[in-house]
Parts: sequence; C-alpha cells; structure tokens
Amino acid sequence: VGNSGRQEDKSELFNRFKGMFWGLVVGDCLGSPIQFSEKDEHPYITEMEPCPVFRVPAGYWTDDSSMAFCIAESLVRLKRYDLEDIGRNFVRWFSEGFCSRLRGDLSAMEKSSRRGMEASCVLLRRISGITDPETIRCCTKSAI
Repeated sequence: VGNSGRQEDKSELFNRFKGMFWGLVVGDCLGSPIQFSEKDEHPYITEMEPCPVFRVPAGYWTDDSSMAFCIAESLVRLKRYDLEDIGRNFVRWFSEGFCSRLRGDLSAMEKSSRRGMEASCVLLRRISGITDPETIRCCTKSAI
C-alpha cells in the first residue's frame, strides 16, 4: 500500500504537468494571431488561425512556449533548478532552434525577446565559457 500511493501521486503530478504544458501551448497558439491587438478589437478566436503577426500557419507556438520548454527540459534533466543550464538552453533555442516548433525558425520571436537574447548571449558566453565558434556566430547575429 505504501508504494502504490506514491506511484499514484507521481502519476497524478505527471498528468498535471502534461495538462499544464498542453494548456500553455494551446493558449499560445490560439492567442498568437491576436497578440498585440487591443482588447475587443480582434475577432473571437474559436479555432487555430494563421498568425499574421509572426507570419506562421495556424497551430504554431511562439517564443513564450519555446522558452517554457527550455526551462522544463533543464528541470527534468537535472532534477533541480540551474539558472546557467537554463541560460544555455535559451542560447541553444536562440542559435539552433532548440525547443522551437520549426528547427531554426525564430520568426515567432518577439522583438523584446530577440533583443534580450542577443544581450544574454554575450553575457552567457562570458559566464559559461561557451567557445564553440558556431554558437558564438549564431548568438552575435543581429538579424536572426
């Protein structure tokens, strides 16, 4: 009886995490076509629509989901919070398309995220000792 209760708790927790991420991505996909529009100045969204803001087809998530996946991947892999590792995942996302819906496509990245990542890449390279020329090249592009 002792282990079965813990197993059920783990299963319930796992299901809640899956639900949380499904909710995040579905909400991101539904909300991206009306992102940056004023309240009540957009159509009522009832299904996946293409996103004119980022010029992507219906059902594509944005940088919001990608960055959440980067955080979750680090937490699951390391089983602890490690800011530097999360930062490295962000650099991989920015430079390689890691956790993106389309590898290497950052068209759904907001300008504020892009500027922040460009600055963070420089700082992260210094902190984490990233010396890989390809990562440095990708991180220093100003128009990815």
